[in-house]
Amino acid sequence: MLSYLGALINALVIPMGNMGGALTLNVANFGAQGGGTYAAMPMSTASFTVFALPWINGLGPITTALATFLGSVSGWLTGLHAFLTTF
Repeated sequence: MLSYLGALINALVIPMGNMGGALTLNVANFGAQGGGTYAAMPMSTASFTVFALPWINGLGPITTALATFLGSVSGWLTGLHAFLTTF
C-alpha cells in the first residue's frame, strides 16, 4: 500500500513541478519560450498554459495512481476486517 501511495504522490509531483517551473518565468523569459510564440498569446491563454495545462496533462497518471492506491486501501481494509472478525 505504501508503494502505491508513493506512486500517487509522484503522479501529483510531476504537474506541480511543471506548474512551478512555469511560474518562475518572468515576462521576458515567458515570451522567449516556445520560440517566442508565448509572447503573442493573450493573457488568458498564457494563464491557462501555466496553471491548467500541467494538470490536464497529468490527469491520466494521477487518476491511475489514485485508483490503484484506493484499490490497495480497499484490499487492506478488507483484510483487516477479516482479521478482526476472527476473534
